[in-house]
Amino acid sequence: MKNLVFSFLFTVTFLVSGFAQNTKMHVKLTGGANAGTYDFSSPTTTCSCNIIKEIAFGNQFSLADGKGVTSLQLIAPDRAKAMAGTDVFYVKVAFGKRLVGTRYEIGKEAIKVTEKANGQLKLSETANSTVATVSGSTKDGVKMEIKLECFKMINNKGEEVTKCR
Repeated sequence: MKNLVFSFLFTVTFLVSGFAQNTKMHVKLTGGANAGTYDFSSPTTTCSCNIIKEIAFGNQFSLADGKGVTSLQLIAPDRAKAMAGTDVFYVKVAFGKRLVGTRYEIGKEAIKVTEKANGQLKLSETANSTVATVSGSTKDGVKMEIKLECFKMINNKGEEVTKCR
């Protein structure tokens, strides 16, 4: 009986943790070869806050390859400005194999993002998550709307946190 209870608890714990959503993502592209709406999530923590001085908030979601969105990167250098709404950020959405697939970008890719992007980033907090909302256009005119909801984030100490402080 003891082994049966242990097996049951192990199975429940595995199922709950295995299907937990640490990051929920929504991407809508208007124009371009990958136009459409994509909803996906990650059981692993992909968001970060204050991970290094130059990145107050970020997201690093990547798959080696696959169908649909295989990468969603976001860099926000100033959390306070992002909470108010800012045009200084970088975002990339990619499809297909890493490094060779189609990619759509707003802003200039850099560890230290300083240039204005052709769009807006707004961070907000709910009772149990941090939400990043991005809207804008790529240099080629593809319109992007992104909603990223982070239930957990990694901080500069490597700890998983629910709020960025």
